[in-house]
Amino acid sequence: MLAADEPLNFKTKEKNMEATEVMKSKVDIFNKKHPVGSPVTVVKDLGEKFETKVKYPAEILSGHTPVVWLFGISGCYELDRVQA
Repeated sequence: MLAADEPLNFKTKEKNMEATEVMKSKVDIFNKKHPVGSPVTVVKDLGEKFETKVKYPAEILSGHTPVVWLFGISGCYELDRVQA
């Protein structure tokens, strides 16, 4: 519970900053290990595994999701769904 004099958004803001740092770390690690052109496997929506290559470096999409752009796939996929 927040103290009466503590701003309402303090804890939310702190958690968002931590989450952003975690996402940035995931993106940085992925990009170091898997530069553009690297072969990867993505697990698609219905569980199908699809062999492809990294098209563009991973990034944080709209400030909330670490993603990577892949050849042969429209749009991007969450980093958690991509395997090397």
